[in-house]
Amino acid sequence: MDETPQASEGGLNPEPTAPGGMAGMLLKGSFITGSAALLAAMSTDFVAVICRHLHVSFIGAIEIIQACVVLAISASVIAVTLTGGHAAVHLVTERLSPRWQGRLARISYGLGFLAFGALAAGEAWLYYDTHDWDERSDLLGLPIWPLRLIWTVSLSVAAVLFLLRTLRGAPAKEARP
Repeated sequence: MDETPQASEGGLNPEPTAPGGMAGMLLKGSFITGSAALLAAMSTDFVAVICRHLHVSFIGAIEIIQACVVLAISASVIAVTLTGGHAAVHLVTERLSPRWQGRLARISYGLGFLAFGALAAGEAWLYYDTHDWDERSDLLGLPIWPLRLIWTVSLSVAAVLFLLRTLRGAPAKEARP
């Protein structure tokens, strides 16, 4: 019989599940956005490779791929935060009582809030400092501000999701036999 401990509600890294309601719509939207961005990046790279073999230059392919990667990463940050899929180590916490596991879960969610909040604040600061410069990519002249704004919003959404988990707390785990 398999003796592997199963993840349960309220741990530091509960089994990832798909949320419903508004969170489910946000998850579905981030999945579609991230998938489309990755498909666009792969398609751009495919065309660039074909063009290279035909001795035709595809100017700006890397800039397009970079923009697609920003969209894909932004979407994945939101999706992973919604499903509780961030990495966690349970070497110490699995040996604690359910009460302490819940407390440490709240602390870890609070630290997640602080980390993503600091990243969002730093990116917002960069956006604020550079928005008047009309910063653009080198070859195609793509504006950088929309990418900074998307990244800032996704980090902010992740921070808010961690804050909500911190405030709600984690339900107590059932005692193991």
